[in-house]
Amino acid sequence: MEHDEGLVDLPLICDWPNRPLQKVCFDTGKAAQTEYQVLSRDADGSTRVKLTPITGRSHQLRVHMLALGHPILGDGFYAPPEAKAMAPRLQLHAQELRHHPPRLPDADALSRRAGFLSPPLRDTLNN
Repeated sequence: MEHDEGLVDLPLICDWPNRPLQKVCFDTGKAAQTEYQVLSRDADGSTRVKLTPITGRSHQLRVHMLALGHPILGDGFYAPPEAKAMAPRLQLHAQELRHHPPRLPDADALSRRAGFLSPPLRDTLNN
């Protein structure tokens, strides 16, 4: 990745002929924003990235990473064959899930942290 952090601001729309895939569409796509921050870079060229969706479109993180030229390893929908082959399954993991019920203030949001460990990517791929 060229920058260590940034904001991806690319509108998304369903790719109807190829459902359930999504695609970037500047004409009729809905707003979609994702913040990213590089956590580590590995010698094999892979990069561990923290992604924070600002909006919540279907496949948003996967399509935004692909649009940056950095598909998520193991992604059977969007990754080219070489990136898909680098991992036995999709390397996208939630660190925390948060829900903001409409009648509660943000301070009362329901939140649950995942038991996510931070091993080097190569160790994760070998398990």
